[in-house]
Amino acid sequence: MAGDPCRARTTLGTDDSLESALASRCGWFARRGQLVDHHAAGRALEGAGAGIVRGRVDGFRADRRRASAGASARRRARVRTEHRRALADAGRAARLARAVHGGDGRAESAHRRLGDRRGALGARARSGESRAGRPTRVELRAEDRPPAASDRARSAHVTRARVQRIVVVLIAVVTSATSLHAQQKVHTAYATTPDVSVRLFASVGTVQVVGWDKDSVVVSGIVASGSQVSLGTPGAGPTRGLKLFVESPTEQAVREGSLTVRVPRGARVWLKTGSSDVTASEVTGGLDLNVVGGSITVHGSPRELRAESMDGAVTIDGTPSWMRVKTATGDIALRGGEDIGASTISGTIDARGGEVERVKLESTTGAIRFALGLTRGASVEMETHSGPIDVQLSRKMPPEVDAATVTATIENAWSKIPPVPGREGRGMSLAIGGGQMGGRVVLRSFKGKITLRGM
Repeated sequence: MAGDPCRARTTLGTDDSLESALASRCGWFARRGQLVDHHAAGRALEGAGAGIVRGRVDGFRADRRRASAGASARRRARVRTEHRRALADAGRAARLARAVHGGDGRAESAHRRLGDRRGALGARARSGESRAGRPTRVELRAEDRPPAASDRARSAHVTRARVQRIVVVLIAVVTSATSLHAQQKVHTAYATTPDVSVRLFASVGTVQVVGWDKDSVVVSGIVASGSQVSLGTPGAGPTRGLKLFVESPTEQAVREGSLTVRVPRGARVWLKTGSSDVTASEVTGGLDLNVVGGSITVHGSPRELRAESMDGAVTIDGTPSWMRVKTATGDIALRGGEDIGASTISGTIDARGGEVERVKLESTTGAIRFALGLTRGASVEMETHSGPIDVQLSRKMPPEVDAATVTATIENAWSKIPPVPGREGRGMSLAIGGGQMGGRVVLRSFKGKITLRGM
């Protein structure tokens, strides 16, 4: 009875109630056994599954370790490949930039140089870092990219510069054509006496006065359109005097005009201009030339010469009998003559190459350089305020020398006589006696140095 209750059913008879009770209890035990069997089977399956899972996990981990080693090698190879591609792309970008900018070899901006460095060299520098596996960023100026702001600015600047050059060329062409069209020719001739007196006021760029062997005056040249021209009317017979007048309408027109006046060699010419450059040659009569801002050049030896220029230089290439030259800031160059007087404020006076009989040179701040030969009984005077005086004299026929300064020094390299201190210990003085035939030289300066040398 202590065994399986379901087996007792065969030994207990056929009582229906008991049979029903036993059947119910036997079904419960059967179901319980099935549950126990299922549980045991589940536990067994669970253990087997866990082992399978652990085996698979361990295998996966081993496979991953083996794959990781291979992947690292492949990743390093891929990074090196990307580095090589970046360097090649950077080289192509540099060649493209040179082609775009005309290959002029101009240095690029720091931004562009660093951009290439960030693209190619930066990848090389970061290849050993832990994040080297990330995609390498290479900045390239490809053709399909929009141009940078600096490129657009450079293109705009080049365009503006080209347009400005074109405009300047067009303006020059138009101005030249207008100037040529606006100029007019001047030509007139007069029969005159050999000693005709010509007065000319010319507001043009250049004026040439040329002496010739004909008893006539010819005026020719080009002046601006709209200039006031008054050349008179030729008379029936030779004339003894002429008045000529040319005035340009604008300052620009003044520089464009030019005149050539041919006169008899013995004529007397009075000429006044504003800013013209005046040249006179082969005139043996008289010249009176007055210029404000231009230069004066005289070739030949006129009987009388008066030349005055405010700012321009005066050059006398000849030995006039009588000459007076004045400038404010212009330099004066002389070659000698019989009677010479020259003065300037800040220009230099350079007298050399000839002989002189009487000469007086004056300057305020400009230097005086004298190297002319002296005729018998010559008289020479030079005076400055602060400009230096440099004199060269001949030792063969020594003149009498009287030199003095107020505060400056005197250097005597011409003779052995030394200078002595001046009055009250200020300045210096030098007195050298000479033969009566050698002439007399007087030198005075307030604070400019005086130097005597031998020729």
